[in-house]
Amino acid sequence: MDQVQNKGLWLPLVLALCAPACASSTPSRSEWPDEREQHSGDELPVVVEEDIGEEPELSGTSGRLREPTTEAVPIADSDLVRGRSTVVVNAPMEQVRKAVLDYGSYADFMPHYRASRVLGRTPGGGREVYMQWAALHGVVKMWARFEMRKIDAPAGVEIYESRFIEGNVRDAYARWSLESLPGDHTKMTLELFLYPRIPLPSGLLNDENLGGAVKGVSAMRELIEQDQ
Repeated sequence: MDQVQNKGLWLPLVLALCAPACASSTPSRSEWPDEREQHSGDELPVVVEEDIGEEPELSGTSGRLREPTTEAVPIADSDLVRGRSTVVVNAPMEQVRKAVLDYGSYADFMPHYRASRVLGRTPGGGREVYMQWAALHGVVKMWARFEMRKIDAPAGVEIYESRFIEGNVRDAYARWSLESLPGDHTKMTLELFLYPRIPLPSGLLNDENLGGAVKGVSAMRELIEQDQ
C-alpha cells in the first residue's frame, strides 16, 4: 500500500522526454467552450450498471476503513487496468454527494490538478467538465474534456461516470460510487484511468492509476471530514 501511495501521477524522468509536446497542446482558458444553459437539480439520465461489491470492514467507532482499499480493474483486450479505491467517510450521503459533484473545485484540493471547470450541461443532461493535470513542476500538462453523468445503480447506491470527449491524452475515465451506510457514514469509491499519449510501460501506467485512485479518495475524504 505504501508503495502505491508514494507514487506520483507520472514519473518525472519519463515525462521530461515529452514535456514540450504536452505543454504546447494544452488549451488556454480563452479557448474553453462557453458555458451552456444551466439546469437545476442533479437528476441525470440513467444507464444499467452492475453491483459495486460487498460491505467494507469498518474500524472501531470511527466508521473508517483502516486504509483505503486498492483494486486493479482489468480493461478488456489489454494488459492495462483501472485503479479503484474505497474508503468510508464520516459524513452522510448528502454531504458526500455535494463534494463529489462540485467538479469545479477539484483543483483546489486534488493532488496534481491544475484546473477544473464545469462548462455546462450536455444534450443528454450530464455535466461537461474540463480538467487539467500537471507533472514535472507544471512543465507537463495533460487535459481532457468529458461528460459526467449519473447512471443507474442498486437501491441506496449512486454512481457518477465520465465519458471522454477530447484531450491531449488517449483516454481519461473516472467513476464515483457512493453508498449510504448506517450511522451517517458513506462508502465512497473512485475508479479512474488516465492514459497519456506518451509511450509508457504497462506496469508503470497501471501503478500510476492505482496510486491515483488512492490519492483521489483520500483527498476527497479529508475535504469532507475537515469540519466534522
